[in-house]
Amino acid sequence: MRKPSVDISNKEFEQRAEINPTKPSLSKIELRVYNSLKASFEQIKLHQKGKIKLQNAKEALVEVEASIKANDL
Repeated sequence: MRKPSVDISNKEFEQRAEINPTKPSLSKIELRVYNSLKASFEQIKLHQKGKIKLQNAKEALVEVEASIKANDL
């Protein structure tokens, strides 16, 4: 027995179903972490494409320590 299927985008479905997804608001620290992770993943993608060279672990730790001292986390 064949099942019918419908091919529509999520956005179109949300509009038809009158679903209004809301993004939860982030605190300042959560937003900072989110932006940092987003930038990190973008750097990883560029590295995988061969466009940039990533830091070694020691350089990364020095940068994190400097960031923590500067932001008093």
